[in-house]
Amino acid sequence: MVGTIFSMVHGDPKQARTVWPLHLLGGVAGGLLAGATLWFLSNVIALSRIIDKSSALVMSSLLCFAYAMHELRVVRLPQPQLRRQVSEVWAHALPIWGSALVYGFLLGLGMTTYLTVTAIYPALFLGLASSGWLAVAVMTAFGVGRVAPVVTAGIVSVVVGLDLDRMVGFLDSRRPYVHPFAACLLVGAGTFFWVAAYRG
Repeated sequence: MVGTIFSMVHGDPKQARTVWPLHLLGGVAGGLLAGATLWFLSNVIALSRIIDKSSALVMSSLLCFAYAMHELRVVRLPQPQLRRQVSEVWAHALPIWGSALVYGFLLGLGMTTYLTVTAIYPALFLGLASSGWLAVAVMTAFGVGRVAPVVTAGIVSVVVGLDLDRMVGFLDSRRPYVHPFAACLLVGAGTFFWVAAYRG
C-alpha cells in the first residue's frame, strides 16, 4: 500500500502537494464516518445506559494494556478484520486527487483494510460504551493516525529529496519497530483512561 501511494507522486513536488493533503483529508473523512457509525451503534446498543463513564474508561484501559501485551507477543488476543489491502486499480482508474482521497478514506474507516496494529479494538469499545462526540473523536483520531505516517514520510521524502524506492525501503526497514511503538501508545492511552476514570 505504501508503494502504491508513493508511486502516485513519482518524486514530483507539484503532485506531492496534491496527494498528501488529500490523502490526509480522506483519512479524516473516513474516521468521521466510522465515528458517526459508531455513534449510531452506541445509541442502538445503548451500552452507555448499562456501563457508566468511569467503568467504560477502566474497561478501555484494561483493553489497552491487554492489547499492548498482544503487540509485544506476550499473549495472543482476537484480531478480527478484513485482511486485504487497498486496490492498486484505483491508482490507474481515478485521477490522482481521486486516488489520494479514496485511499485515505478507506484507511480512515479502519476495519475495511488490513490492520497492522490493534489500537482500534480498545477505541471501538470506548466508542460503543460512550455516547456522542467521544465516539466521533476517537475514530477520527484513529483515521488520522492511519494516514499520518505515510503523509509525514511523503512530505519528508519531498523535502529531503529521497526517491520512491529509497523511501519505501526506509519505511520497510522500520517495520520491526511498529509493534513495540504501538504497545507504547496503548500503554500510554491505557494509563490516560485509568487516570481519567478515577478523576471522575
